[in-house]
Amino acid sequence: MLENTEKKISHLNAIPKRLLSLFSKAIAKLLLKFNISKHEYTHCLNEQLVLEAKRQNPKASKVELSVRTGIDRRFIASYLKGEVPMVKSNKLSLILSDMKWSLNNYYNGSNKMTKKGPFKTFESICQQWSSGTLTYQSILKELVRVGSVIDHGDKVELVEAKHDKLKNDAQYFEVSSYLVNRVAKTIIDNSEIKKNIDQYFQVTAYSTQIPPENISKIKKEIKENLRKFRAETIMVLEKHEDNTKPDTYPAYGVSFLEFNDDEVTK
Repeated sequence: MLENTEKKISHLNAIPKRLLSLFSKAIAKLLLKFNISKHEYTHCLNEQLVLEAKRQNPKASKVELSVRTGIDRRFIASYLKGEVPMVKSNKLSLILSDMKWSLNNYYNGSNKMTKKGPFKTFESICQQWSSGTLTYQSILKELVRVGSVIDHGDKVELVEAKHDKLKNDAQYFEVSSYLVNRVAKTIIDNSEIKKNIDQYFQVTAYSTQIPPENISKIKKEIKENLRKFRAETIMVLEKHEDNTKPDTYPAYGVSFLEFNDDEVTK
């Protein structure tokens, strides 16, 4: 009996930590690239865990959903209603919001404020919202890096985000989100379809014997082939369309992805 129990427990942790780390690394890259708050992502992840668990088992109780997802049962009802529980706001966002308010109310609408000092300065605002966990210098460095402020020595300038950059980032993140979601669905669907002939096409071609200096040479040829396959695929899709407006049915298609594992992933 003990042996069976141990087997069941080990099955819950069947995925090696190395693979979980690799999966998490992909998510971490996207969060950092697009400056997404870890707190917001965590709550969105919790929400989707609950909704997906409920979709898989519509009759599941709140307690069962809690056990299935590992999320406190007190929050299950809120996630099911689409009401995100009280989220601890991102510190950097709070600091930027306070800077904007302080500039309007104490600096006559200027976009520059005093860096150091005890009252309504960049330093005091950081101390208020970071609760002593981060120095104002480290916060300043990060805000400069993401382009939210400019360090002028004795003053800090608040930079309004450029609409074009925000739009461009949103578009790239949208593409990334759809691609990650589609890859995940294809993998899950194929794991549940018994016959290979009925599975979705899922294959990766790569080589580990190409010297780095030759990558630029092969890229052109690879892209030419992919463009040809893309054009042919579009023709096949269009051949089977009926006379309806776009977005009438769920999207069906394929993705072409060029990659280069030029970093340690093991």
